[in-house]
Amino acid sequence: YIESKKHKVIFHTTNDKYEIRNTLVWAEKEINDSNFCRCNNCYLVNLSYVLKIDGNDCILPNARLLISRPKKKYFQEVFVKYLEG
Repeated sequence: YIESKKHKVIFHTTNDKYEIRNTLVWAEKEINDSNFCRCNNCYLVNLSYVLKIDGNDCILPNARLLISRPKKKYFQEVFVKYLEG
């Protein structure tokens, strides 16, 4: 997943994390991949790593990310479509 924090974009990979000074909007445009979806204003999630949605949380192998109330319905719909192929 990709996180935005204090004017930095943090790329969380399975083994490490990388920081650059930029915005999440920039990362979203650069990636331009339908497997990524925002679960809130701070996180852009690779749906192929989502284990499940638990209430207001997106569960990944090594993280639990909050799904914002305004983005919850959309995130759930996109995740279900992703699972259906």
